[in-house]
Amino acid sequence: MGEDRPKKGKRPGLSAEMELRNHFAGKRTSPRRPLEVRITICGLLENFPARSVDISRTGILFRITDELFAHEEEDLASFAFKVERHFANGADILFVDHGFGVSANVVRVTHRRIDGVPALLLACGFRAPLTDGQCQVLGVSRSLRKRKGAAPEPVPDEQA
Repeated sequence: MGEDRPKKGKRPGLSAEMELRNHFAGKRTSPRRPLEVRITICGLLENFPARSVDISRTGILFRITDELFAHEEEDLASFAFKVERHFANGADILFVDHGFGVSANVVRVTHRRIDGVPALLLACGFRAPLTDGQCQVLGVSRSLRKRKGAAPEPVPDEQA
């Protein structure tokens, strides 16, 4: 009798892409690419060295590598408190080896294991999507999807 029912967590007739879109509530507007590059994140009080985990045209996931800011034993709540204190008005993210920077807003703090080691991570949404030239330098997709019910996001000029 229960053979016609879909497996838990799966909806019949939805593609993998639609499953992902539904999972992220349609908020992600560009595909992410795993990429580890050196960055500096500049906040209200000071600047911190960091490494990206993945990046898209509209945002970045990274870990701050300064052990005084983030360390393995720290819990997520105290990390989030420090992030709010340092980056309440957003941050400037400098791509150290690529010669450009962008402004961003913190959208989430999270944790995951990287190479078997617990890591505290920050996700930031860029205030303006990366330019075509910046995407090319980083090897990031230039595509942008319109958010459900939102006006299309403007793509900045190549002057940045």
